[in-house]
Formats: sequence, structure tokens, C-alpha cells
Amino acid sequence: MAEIQLNKPLYKEDRPSQSAGGPAPSARVRGPRAGMLARTAAVALDLLALHAVLMAAVTFLPQQTVRLGYGGAWVGLAVAWVYLTVCGSAICGGRTLGKALLRLRISDVAGPDLPAGRAAFRAALFLWPLAVYNVLNEISERSDAPDNLGLLPGVWLLGLALTIGWLSGNLFYAMADAHGRTFYDRLSGSIVTTVDADLEEIQVFVRSAREDADAARVRRSTMLLAATLAGLLAVTCWQLWRGVQSIEALPQDQREALVEYRRAVYRDGFRFSLAGPLTAASSGTEAGQTTGTASADAGTSVANYQLLRRGVIDVDDLRSDPAVRAMPARLGELARQELARARAAGKAAGFIPPKVRFRVSFAELSHLLFAWSAVEVFSVSAETSLEDTQTTGGAGGTTRTETLQVGDGSSSGALQAEASVSQ
Repeated sequence: MAEIQLNKPLYKEDRPSQSAGGPAPSARVRGPRAGMLARTAAVALDLLALHAVLMAAVTFLPQQTVRLGYGGAWVGLAVAWVYLTVCGSAICGGRTLGKALLRLRISDVAGPDLPAGRAAFRAALFLWPLAVYNVLNEISERSDAPDNLGLLPGVWLLGLALTIGWLSGNLFYAMADAHGRTFYDRLSGSIVTTVDADLEEIQVFVRSAREDADAARVRRSTMLLAATLAGLLAVTCWQLWRGVQSIEALPQDQREALVEYRRAVYRDGFRFSLAGPLTAASSGTEAGQTTGTASADAGTSVANYQLLRRGVIDVDDLRSDPAVRAMPARLGELARQELARARAAGKAAGFIPPKVRFRVSFAELSHLLFAWSAVEVFSVSAETSLEDTQTTGGAGGTTRTETLQVGDGSSSGALQAEASVSQ
């Protein structure tokens, strides 16, 4: 009769012993399929790496990047394409910086490494919405004229929606795909796998992806991508249409006031930007006040306006132009008129500062798509009193216009000039 042993497991377990040098049970390797969270993080890390490199170029080579003008955005896009092509091909083992950190790699679905030609095609498929964004952004900036209140100045939003929709839509596509492949993976014949899975498992996984013929799943993934793109573009078009409709619904006098305001801060070749961070190339207290809302004088508020240009600014041309020197005073006059109309109509305007300094600055914009920087090279300001509008309806007041200290960071060196006018 067989001996029965108590307290003995019914099935033998072959667990690796940590003391014998084997891996701990909790340290098991991943499967061959790349997780969506890991893939998303890898893309984010790659974009951050591109931003860091191009930001260094913008910071340490400001004159060269400024001279690129509108071509700077295409240079940044070309750098991204070269980076993704080289690192995504057999040259670097299919591992960009982000994928190396997340222990992923891009492979040929026919195995093992993706050739450089198809890696270039894959990178182009990944980046093409940004090329559309560049075109639409340039159209938008060149259409930013005072009388143009239509769709064109805001058409860059369609490029942004297309880019976001493409990236997020491909994420949904990969989530629904049996092997986690994006749409551009399928078109380029690539697949993303982990690097710490068992080699035999990876080979089986890639082989099954190559032989995958589930047409229904592919259609479902494609519909998710198309729905994401169409949804974001439709919402953006609706928002643009609502913006145009709201402008057209304004009374005639308000539309005229809006156009006059835009004319006061318009100059051909520049794009208007209301208050924002700048890197001041000039020195002194005034030049540094680019984002403040109040000056050292507690009774004076500061309203900042920026005019940005992609390319070198001719500071001498700005200094000699009476229209430029009159911009802050014109803004002060429009503010007084608007306040007078509001009070005449019995509308409460809230707290009105006794004095406002209107400041208009001109900045050279270095734009490499993934990195940009604005350097102020010229500014002019005017101080306007608003106290008398409470009783006289806007008549009178004192305006002081001055050209602040100028630092030309591109070509003509440091310039200084001052002038004042009383009204």
C-alpha cells in the first residue's frame, strides 16, 4: 500500500529561486506587445527631446534662427523627420530616445529591423499634420489685417485640430488593433514591440501580425481614427463659424470700433499679440515691464501690446515712422472714447485707473516649430489720463509718448532715443 504523506503540495511548482540567481516572481518580463501608456510616454519624451535641442538652437543662435523667418518652422519639422527616420530605422536599432527609455523598439513586420527608406516613410506619416499646420499658420498670420474679421486669421486652429486628431486617433486605432499597431504602422509595414520579452514570444507575435487578416478589426480601428479626426475638425469649424457669426452680429458702431482698434496696433509684416512673456534685449526698468499690469506708480496701470515678426526687424525704420510712435497715444485715445461711450450709455465701467500707460513693443520671433522665443528690440509708450472722462466725456487729458531704450539684438546694436509730446 502506497504511503500517504500529509502537508505535501498536490502539484510540483518550479519557481525560480532568488537565492539561486533567478529573477524574483514579481520581476517577470513583459509580453511582446507594447502598452499604449508606454507608447504615448515614448512619443512625449521624443517631442520633449526635440524641443530641448531646438530650444538650445533658439537660445544660443538667436540671430541665425531669426533670419530663417517663416522657414524656421520647416527647419524644425525637418529636424524632427531626420531624427525619427534615423532612430526608427536599423541604424539605431529602431529605438528613439523615448522608446529606449521605455524599453520599446520599432521593427519591420517582416523582421527584424525597419529599413531606412520605410522608416523615413513612417516618420513622414507621423508628422504630415504638422506640415499642414505650418501652411495654415502662415496663411493665418499673413491674413491678420485690420479689416479681415473672417475665417482666415483663425484657420491655424484647423491645423492644430488635425494634428491632435491624428495623434489621438492613431492611439485609439492601436488600442483596437490586435497587435497594437497604429495606422501609420500598417501603412509603413512596421510594428512596435517591447525589448525585454522572450525572443521566441516576440518572433511569434511579429509573425502573427504579419499574417493578421482580420478585416473586421481593421475596419473598426479605421473608423475610430476617422471619427476622431472628423469630430475634432467639425468642432473646430463650428467654433470658427460661431466666431464669425458673433462678429457679424455686432452693431455697426462696435464693429467700426473693433476695426479702429486693430488698425491702431497693425503694421504690415507683424502679428499682433496682446501681452505675453518676452525676453527683453534692452536694459532698464521700462524695458523689463512686458507683462506687468501696474507700474511703480500705484495710480498708473500698464497695458502691454506686442507686435511679433518672423525675421529681422529694421529698428531704424520703426524709430523713424510717425505711425509707430503714435501707436500708444492712439490706443489711449481709443480707450478714452470707449469709456466715454460707456458712460454716456449709462453702463457701469467698474474701477477706472486714473492713468494708464499704453506700451507697444516689437519683437523678433525665432520659430522652429517645436521651440520658439521672442526677443524685444523696440518699444514705445504713452501715458493717458482717464480721470476726466468721468465728468467731461473724454475731452482733454495729458498724453506722454516716449521711445524707450532700444536694444537691437540682431543687427544695429544698442540704440537710445526719447521724445515727449503734451496734448
